[in-house]
Amino acid sequence: MKKTNKTKNTNTSLAVLAALSCFVAPLSLAQNQPEDSTTWKTDTISLHIDDVDTTTSWDIDTISWGNIELDEVVVKSTIPKTILRGDAMTTRIAGSVLEHAGSATQLLSRIPMLDVKGTTVSVTGRGEAEVYINGRKVRDNKELRKLQSDRIQKVEVVQNPGARYGADVKAVVRITLKKAQGEGFGFTEIAQYVNQHGREWSNDLDLNYRTASLDFGAQIYYMDTRLGETSSSEQVTTLDKIWRLSSKDDYQMVMRAWVPTFTVNYQPSDNQSMGARWQWFREPNGSTTGTSASTLYCDGTPIEENLAILGGNDGGWSHDVNVYYNGKFGSWGLDFNYDWYKEKMLDATETVETGESVHTYSTTRNAMHSFKLIATAELFGGDFSAGTEEIFTTRDNLYLNPEGLVDDDDSRIRENIYAGFVEYLHDIGPVTVNGGLRFEHTTSDYYKAGVRQDEQSRNYTDWFPSLGVTTQWGITSLQLLYSSEIIRPSYFNLSSAVWYVNKYTYMSGNPLLKPTYTHSLSMTAAWQWLTATVGYKRIIDEEAGVSRPISTDKPQISLQTSENIAPYNQGYITVIAQPRFGVWSPSVEASMFLQDYVAQTAEGLLKLNRPFGTVDWLNVVTLPKGWRLSADLHYMSKGDMSNGKLLVGSLHMDCGVMKSFFDEKLELRCDVRDLFASHRDRLITYSGVRTTETDMKAYRNITVTAKYTFNAAKSKYRGEGIDESQRSRLK
Repeated sequence: MKKTNKTKNTNTSLAVLAALSCFVAPLSLAQNQPEDSTTWKTDTISLHIDDVDTTTSWDIDTISWGNIELDEVVVKSTIPKTILRGDAMTTRIAGSVLEHAGSATQLLSRIPMLDVKGTTVSVTGRGEAEVYINGRKVRDNKELRKLQSDRIQKVEVVQNPGARYGADVKAVVRITLKKAQGEGFGFTEIAQYVNQHGREWSNDLDLNYRTASLDFGAQIYYMDTRLGETSSSEQVTTLDKIWRLSSKDDYQMVMRAWVPTFTVNYQPSDNQSMGARWQWFREPNGSTTGTSASTLYCDGTPIEENLAILGGNDGGWSHDVNVYYNGKFGSWGLDFNYDWYKEKMLDATETVETGESVHTYSTTRNAMHSFKLIATAELFGGDFSAGTEEIFTTRDNLYLNPEGLVDDDDSRIRENIYAGFVEYLHDIGPVTVNGGLRFEHTTSDYYKAGVRQDEQSRNYTDWFPSLGVTTQWGITSLQLLYSSEIIRPSYFNLSSAVWYVNKYTYMSGNPLLKPTYTHSLSMTAAWQWLTATVGYKRIIDEEAGVSRPISTDKPQISLQTSENIAPYNQGYITVIAQPRFGVWSPSVEASMFLQDYVAQTAEGLLKLNRPFGTVDWLNVVTLPKGWRLSADLHYMSKGDMSNGKLLVGSLHMDCGVMKSFFDEKLELRCDVRDLFASHRDRLITYSGVRTTETDMKAYRNITVTAKYTFNAAKSKYRGEGIDESQRSRLK
């Protein structure tokens, strides 16, 4: 880095030595700087030197900022990309090669401990994570495709979310944006084209206007998708005879959607902020078409073939509103959020088999509103917080089949969650302790045709403790975490309705599903560019997808549903290396997973305890004149997970190239995922007398993106939003 300024003190050489001494211990420097500090980019460095004997060695603790300005100085330092801070593993984005990763989705896939598949963000060993942007909960992860990495200051991965988050939150990813600069009007325009067994193009126009303490934002997003998917499966049912159904499916999906978003924020002072956000989703007309070709065997002899031709139309809309207030009053803080969400989705399908047509129609309505209030204060030298959260949800489902192959369904689920929580964080020397306790009471009422069903209705009352300990020994950090959590079934999986898919396949929910409880313990150590995590989980009543014969007299017909499986233990270990060699910035993450699950099969009990591993090798090369190249390798071995078994290992490669123009106002990039279409998802699951083997075909994904930025003024919006884990249950 280069610091340039005219000399204003004759002791410049002394100051240079002091500056170099500071950068010898980059980790300590990073910890002593403000939270938002990442790289030294100011035009001057000012130092204040307390009474120091220049004949002795320098101690960093004797140096503080002020008074002495330096002449031109060149200093080199390698501040760790990822450090343990508080309750999170923090990766700094601003000023690093990750700043130009592309969209937030592409960025998160390069963050240690994170895995991104489609729009799902998961933390290694923990599961699906909730994502926050500047404290606002992301309620649809498609938003991450629109956020660009060069707007992001840092990313925090929280493996132990703590009591302030819902008890069904497995992990949290907190994204902090760079501080807004300047006032006036600005915009960012992003156009993107995707080719993958079809095509998809999208356009995102992000407008912002800021004046004094007011901030207005508008975003208009449009997407047109025509993508396909091909898969094959084989189901084997062992009774007095062995029935085998081989199927090959080929589907195409068409979707067009408008997503306008409007925000307003008022910030009269640094300690007060309030605002509102409204997002409207509209899918006017979508469709799904395809074929499913099946052959039925009995004791190895083919006895029947079937071709199902599917045609369907769908559409819908949703409104999503958030109102928030953040305030500080001396040592007290207040954070309030109110959310309202309403959705209606329609679906109509026609399946033609052997000359006969089967029609199904469904209408789903969801409504949710919630309140969340958190108060914070300094207490006995630590940080104390307490709060409450209430979530009220109603889901109505109407399903009709005129041909009468399955029963019509008219059901309603009404669920209320009442929660209270306390947290306390305190520093004891080099050790930071963070403990919390959350109380949740849930009432869930299930109705059929307006009549309450007592067996499917239930109440839950639970306590969820959490504890985190973080300490520092020189340049080594250590973090120990414990948490307990609950995962409630989705409303779709709680339905008692039976849906027709084709002649051999039906789907159903299970209103008797119980929540899944998990107790987790993990330890993480970080040293310079090395990080290692080891974890253990006890999983009780996990929900798993199963396939069973619909009846003993129709073993060839499959009923796909969900069931709670037996308790089991799971362990994992992850090692991450992030060195840097000049323009080359590699990152290697290797993980191994182990479980002790025992499955019931037609042949008796089967131990599923073979470990499986993953290795991700990510590489970024930064070249002159705005060029950046990336090449990544991803490997997954064979092994066992839950009630399934990975049958083959998989290796695939991703690569990309990016070029910026006009002082990075214009950016063009091309990314290729699974360059050689070599990724394999071949899995077998065990469900009593039935086993199901699936094989998903891999496709190369090519994405071309053009982005132009004009005087982009980032939004100040700080709203938090509804609990995403609750909203996701509506799907």
